[in-house]
Amino acid sequence: MPEDSDTLKYVSSLCSADFRRVMEEYGDDVWSYAYFLTGNKDTADELAQETFVKAFRRLASYRGESSVKTWLLVIARNSWYTWR
Repeated sequence: MPEDSDTLKYVSSLCSADFRRVMEEYGDDVWSYAYFLTGNKDTADELAQETFVKAFRRLASYRGESSVKTWLLVIARNSWYTWR
């Protein structure tokens, strides 16, 4: 799925079933970034999961000013800051 697909441009209007596509598309990227930040597989698992939970809860806050991937990685980074 290309990053600029019409569905992902309107991620804030996705239902929970459609959000699964976002998780499938960006899950590896979020996990890899979480592992880069933490250096621990178990912690990366938890951080990636927390990232998607926060993203789902904050779907309405996605303004489309950045790519969905960038938005998710910022959430992951901020979650890591809190975890540290």
